[in-house]
Amino acid sequence: MSKENNKKPTKNWRTIATILASILAAGFILWQKDSIIKSFDYIKQASPEWLALAVVFHALSVVSAAAVYWQISLRKTKYYNLLVCQAASLFTSRVTPAGVGGLATMGKVLQNSGHKAAEIGLVLSANAIVTFLGNVALTLFALLISGRSLAEGFKIPKFIFLIPLFVIIIAIIVYTVKSFRTKVTKLIKDMINTLGEYKTKKKNLFYGFCFGVLTTFGYMLALWAAGNSMGVHLSFIATIVTISLGTLGASATPLPGGVVGAEAALALTMTQFGVPTEQALAVAFVYRFITYWLPILPGYIITQYALRRKIL
Repeated sequence: MSKENNKKPTKNWRTIATILASILAAGFILWQKDSIIKSFDYIKQASPEWLALAVVFHALSVVSAAAVYWQISLRKTKYYNLLVCQAASLFTSRVTPAGVGGLATMGKVLQNSGHKAAEIGLVLSANAIVTFLGNVALTLFALLISGRSLAEGFKIPKFIFLIPLFVIIIAIIVYTVKSFRTKVTKLIKDMINTLGEYKTKKKNLFYGFCFGVLTTFGYMLALWAAGNSMGVHLSFIATIVTISLGTLGASATPLPGGVVGAEAALALTMTQFGVPTEQALAVAFVYRFITYWLPILPGYIITQYALRRKIL
């Protein structure tokens, strides 16, 4: 009885969050209606060559993401099988809530290679950690470069300085609210324990981290190419910060694929780097189409291939 009572409030909160997100999404669309309409003029003029390059760069991120699993797998697993499943997840992760299908897809190929249930969970957790650390490493590197560029007249957008303040506020909330503190403490302990299991595979963990960096770099290049297709030239720091906040926007939006939330976060971040609103929206729409919507059909075809070949 108590379990049912616990599940009901959680479900209610998710419903409320989805409703609020839908209202905010509708509000954003109405607020930026004119800019959204104008953004399509830029999309129509996009360079096909740059768009094709953006697709290639996104493919690079898929290849690199599969290589992360290849390195951190606890049992010998064929890279080809991992690559096929990573490509298949471009479909499976889109048609299931919260991308669960993508994790299940990769979990299946790990199971087929002899991983036990606990080992599969460990590998999936390690993948999330090294990919996250790769993103952080690139962000810190970008901030370091921007710091050195200040003497040359480069100006960091003011909102960048609000990020440390935001982190401090979050830290205070986590510290003062017991339920948050307990969850965060458990998460940190789980991360430490997960990495601890790789004591004998430190080299593989490092290689996995490198491929994690390359995965994020692929997404960065895809955004950079999407921008160039419409005459928007994003700097290194602008690209990595936009990718990071765009990912955060997608994750924080309880709508399928983080729709609207991701586009809004991407566009609003680019405007802070001096990109006009109409062009920022155009770049965000094109980038999301290339990295989220366009791969669904190829992902479906590859999923069917993987099922026929019993890779899945």
